Amino acid sequence: MSRKLYAYDRRDVYYPEEESLLQQLKLSHPSTTWQQLRILFNDSVPSNRQRTEDGLKNKWKDMENCRKEEKLLRELKLTHPEAGWQEVACLFNQIVPAHRNRRAETLKAKWENIQHRKHEAELSFREPLRSQLLVRPSPRLSMNPRNDKKELQAGSSRKPEVGLKSDPAVEVEVKAGGDHCAALESEPWFRELYDSIDSDTASDCLIDPALGDMSDVDISDTFA
Repeated sequence: MSRKLYAYDRRDVYYPEEESLLQQLKLSHPSTTWQQLRILFNDSVPSNRQRTEDGLKNKWKDMENCRKEEKLLRELKLTHPEAGWQEVACLFNQIVPAHRNRRAETLKAKWENIQHRKHEAELSFREPLRSQLLVRPSPRLSMNPRNDKKELQAGSSRKPEVGLKSDPAVEVEVKAGGDHCAALESEPWFRELYDSIDSDTASDCLIDPALGDMSDVDISDTFA
């Protein structure tokens, strides 16, 4: 027995990417004959996956019927949200031709496949958007001005990651933070406050960056 070399000889099932290729060719060449579509299709697939004109025509007809069935199933689920699958199957089979009748289990599996594709489409849309919205958290300042200054200076000199653009506003904010730490360190009241803190709990104390520059605030009576 001779070995069957072509997909149409073996009656192979179409791969999902082959269905997508056929749909793309059909939609992008609406007035093209099936003979020309066969040439375009077979030029895009390996030789052992080539198809005949009749094979492509029948597959396209089957894909069209499948889309119609999915559309009808969506409408039935929308208009009968509380109906069980047996009832949905009865309504479905009353509308389609007899040779397109489907069992309740088949319609349920088809519906689950529709929902799965919808979920994947939503994820593929959200993922690029989510990656664009990711930002680094602002640095938190400790009660040690020397460490804060080193940390901010190290952050300002760190090279940006590949694919990320540096933000001039952030760079100005980091530089201002370093200058602010230096100004705090030179204040006598700040040194007195820092020396009064227990070294075991100093690492847990934080200065809120939202407080801004407090060099103009008069706190001379605080430690009187």
